[in-house]
Amino acid sequence: MSANPIGTAGSGTAGDEPSPVSSGGAGAESGPLAGGAPAKPDASGTQPAGRGSNAGNATAGSAGKRPTGGSGGSAPKAGHSAQAGRAGDDADSGTADPSSCGDTRSDPQNCGECGRVCSGAHAAARCSDGSCALDACEAGYADCDATFDNGCEIALNTLAHCGACDRACAPIDNGLMTCAANSCSALRARVGPAAPASSEPVHGSVGGAVYDLLCPVGEVLTGLEAGVYQEAVHAFNVRCAPVVLSGTPEAPVVKLGEAHVLPASAGDLTNSALEVQRFDCPSDTWVSGVAGWLIQYAGESRLFIRTISLACSRAQSAGGDRFSFVPMVIVPPGSSQSEGDTTYSDMCGAGKVVVGFTGFAGAAIDGLQTHCADLTTERSTSTPSQ
Repeated sequence: MSANPIGTAGSGTAGDEPSPVSSGGAGAESGPLAGGAPAKPDASGTQPAGRGSNAGNATAGSAGKRPTGGSGGSAPKAGHSAQAGRAGDDADSGTADPSSCGDTRSDPQNCGECGRVCSGAHAAARCSDGSCALDACEAGYADCDATFDNGCEIALNTLAHCGACDRACAPIDNGLMTCAANSCSALRARVGPAAPASSEPVHGSVGGAVYDLLCPVGEVLTGLEAGVYQEAVHAFNVRCAPVVLSGTPEAPVVKLGEAHVLPASAGDLTNSALEVQRFDCPSDTWVSGVAGWLIQYAGESRLFIRTISLACSRAQSAGGDRFSFVPMVIVPPGSSQSEGDTTYSDMCGAGKVVVGFTGFAGAAIDGLQTHCADLTTERSTSTPSQ
């Protein structure tokens, strides 16, 4: 006697700037006359702040002010224009003080003032007329808001900015959309064409009306609704659900959408003599094979389907476009063997799922043939929309 089949239906700081000035002697710089008022610097030498610049304007009263004696003087305070700070230092020669921080109009390390460094995220920066500006972005980044302060702030491999600012990839149903190589890349689950699980044309016998219960393209079988009478299935319908990908393209996770029954059934599920029972695989698993008992009724020379058992599996990524399945089992009631019963079994191969049944049915389920399909992933590319 055969073993009982699996699950069954029908059962910057400003530093000090040294400025040696003596009260006399050959080669000494001329300083302010004792008791006289210091000369006013030319306030027109101030440097306005540009985009992203924090430079301020020097006041005429402070620009170039030097001590009347001693061994040193103070550099202009942070926030003052470096040009204004030098206005009185070199009034005689008109050249920069060798001890100053350089040309603050173009030096990216001292832009607009001593110690102000031009730098931006993912960008090379320059100093132009005393104001910091972005020079070039790193590969794969862009300055989408035209603001210096946050640099090249946008990575160009996102769905909103794929290859360029504001070039978007449209989302897709039941799949994963990514941006790769400046193109939109869609990853979807693919349920291949249905094919019989075995060379056996049909389990049971030929008789009654032909039925064809195949899930729509892209969907897999997740359960049954069976009309049971005296522990035997006399009619049934299938429940199907679309395959949904979540997770990441590198490690996709297979889930299922909302399940539904097909419009038609094998046999008459509306027969009031039948007890309709529903059997579903656990959440996010599907049918990967069926098995059950065949029965020969008294006075009949042929076999009929008595029970339909579901073998359920969960998928996990096996690398590339393939999945491996982790077996699970559903055992509905009514799976015991009766006298004269024989077994049947249709298990889909590795990486395959059940997508439906065909066969014959009348007052009972005369015959059943299982159909399987490959479950893989497929990738397609498209141009982002501007």
